[in-house]
Amino acid sequence: MTVKDIMQTSVLRVSQDTPIKEVARIIFSTGISGAPVTNGKKLVGIITEEDILSKVSSTNKNGDTLDEILEQPVNKIMNKKVVTVPQNTNLLEAEKIMLENNFSRLPVVDENENLIGIVSQGDIFRQVLKDKIPQM
Repeated sequence: MTVKDIMQTSVLRVSQDTPIKEVARIIFSTGISGAPVTNGKKLVGIITEEDILSKVSSTNKNGDTLDEILEQPVNKIMNKKVVTVPQNTNLLEAEKIMLENNFSRLPVVDENENLIGIVSQGDIFRQVLKDKIPQM
């Protein structure tokens, strides 16, 4: 079975010019820990709670106020080195990549680096064990 079979295709994403405060609002309201950053359909980065907290904790070092930081676009602090998988990746290979990198989810991209989905450890866990554990 491959990532394509279980990936979530409705992915909450933000553009690279989205203000950090908007991403923080999305994180608070949806309970996610981060979001892919796109330019059109192309994946250009990922922004996480950790990225935001890291930038906020540096406010005293750089002289930026919290309000100034929150007004900045996510491309100022997003991680541009995103680990992705193609949709034909085997589920256990995707899980291995997540474990090796301490990720809980992986963006799925097409051959043009367009974001087409996302797969989480929970998605893989449910799929791998669904026939082994009776429904509650």
